[in-house]
Amino acid sequence: MDEPTLVLSRGDVAALFDADTAYDSQVRAFTAIGQGAARPSAKIMLEHPGLDDLCFTYASRLLPFGAVCKFGSVNPGNAERGIPTISATVLALDAGTGRLAAIIEGTEITTRRTAAATMVAVEALAVPGPLEVAIVGTGVQAAAHVRALEIGRAHV
Repeated sequence: MDEPTLVLSRGDVAALFDADTAYDSQVRAFTAIGQGAARPSAKIMLEHPGLDDLCFTYASRLLPFGAVCKFGSVNPGNAERGIPTISATVLALDAGTGRLAAIIEGTEITTRRTAAATMVAVEALAVPGPLEVAIVGTGVQAAAHVRALEIGRAHV
């Protein structure tokens, strides 16, 4: 019998993947990569001559979980529309059957995960004492990094 596919919206991701959860996920991910337990792939970037957008995809697997694939696009023209320039979707497969288990809005995951990954790096590399950082840019990632640095200071 088919299991229903879980579908998580941006709001669902925001509610479930808070700063602490994102941080903990990145500690586990970097540890697993360092131990050879996680298998990330190279990112595939596809551009088309004459267009300013591009698409990307990559996959990973961390046992005992199934494969996960993220695909998305970068559309600079979206800035003029007031919507994010990067959009992504994450597909998760069941570890036992390989069947689609979840469709997850990937832009919110990416924003939170990337900022959390920075916090893990800060914790690993920062010297004791006051922390000074520079945020270059003003986009979604810049804002997420400022929030992560404010929230994550307890981790450092």
